[in-house]
Amino acid sequence: MITDKEFDLVAQNAHVLAGALAVLGSIALWGPSSKLPATVMMIAFAAIKEFWYDQQYESPEVRGSNLRDFTFYCVGIAFGWILFAVCA
Repeated sequence: MITDKEFDLVAQNAHVLAGALAVLGSIALWGPSSKLPATVMMIAFAAIKEFWYDQQYESPEVRGSNLRDFTFYCVGIAFGWILFAVCA
């Protein structure tokens, strides 16, 4: 059985991965100049998803902290930028 802490760890890792893949995937598909538009779109998506969709359609037990989830999306986006800068 998965505990709440284990589920939260998996969920936050997924948020970080989604943010990083939005940036790195756009670079892989359309080149380095696409990372800024991808960042803006991912931040908009994360904000809408966490602060509107989850608030409307998820129970408090399921949704957890909207701000925390949004922050982990942003951490993933920053990680994508840093990884690109280091590896480019």
